[in-house]
Amino acid sequence: MALTSVLAKSGLETQIAAAFDAAAAFVENIAIEHGRSASPEHTVHSIRVVEELRTAALGKGDKPKNAA
Repeated sequence: MALTSVLAKSGLETQIAAAFDAAAAFVENIAIEHGRSASPEHTVHSIRVVEELRTAALGKGDKPKNAA
């Protein structure tokens, strides 16, 4: 994929991956903050969207740093 080549050469890949890590952490933190009132379906969907965008942007199936 051309975009991933450009990102790797420019050094932006690491920064973009960190931004996706931050987005996933944000979703998790909001769910924790709202506790039982947070919809599990919405939380899972939101994290899935972040991970799909990560894969689309970076072309990898890498897990975020905080994933188990």
